Amino acid sequence: KILYRAKEPVLGPRESYENNGYKPGVVYVSGAVVKDGNLLVYYGCSDSYVGVAYANLDEFLEALKKETKPKLKLKTLKKK
Repeated sequence: KILYRAKEPVLGPRESYENNGYKPGVVYVSGAVVKDGNLLVYYGCSDSYVGVAYANLDEFLEALKKETKPKLKLKTLKKK
């Protein structure tokens, strides 16, 4: 049963690694975990990278309930 649904996507391509690669401009969720009160969303980027976005779970759900856009923060990827 679906209780809440965002009116628009909460995750989209905005970083260079999400817009460059085998399928540029494509992001897709591959899994999610709740840990220490945070929602961690793991997603594929351009069929070339894996990213993680996160949000406080309570704030994310509250935004859905109020029909405002939930915000996910991106974990910065660093090159070695």
